[in-house]
Amino acid sequence: TAAVVVDVEESLARGALADAVRAARRLEPAQRAVASGWLAAAEERLLLEQTLAVARAQSAVALAALA
Repeated sequence: TAAVVVDVEESLARGALADAVRAARRLEPAQRAVASGWLAAAEERLLLEQTLAVARAQSAVALAALA
């Protein structure tokens, strides 16, 4: 479990939220329960970032079609 926490911390230090979430999912059930609020918020953040990336791509395509 300590190694998993180190993986989470190192991923966050690198700005790699997706890696941190993947690492956090490897926690033992009791530790994962303690981190469940953070994990849910991090997963929501990743989903929002993906949604924003899709919206930006669609906007770029739409703008290109107008040119």
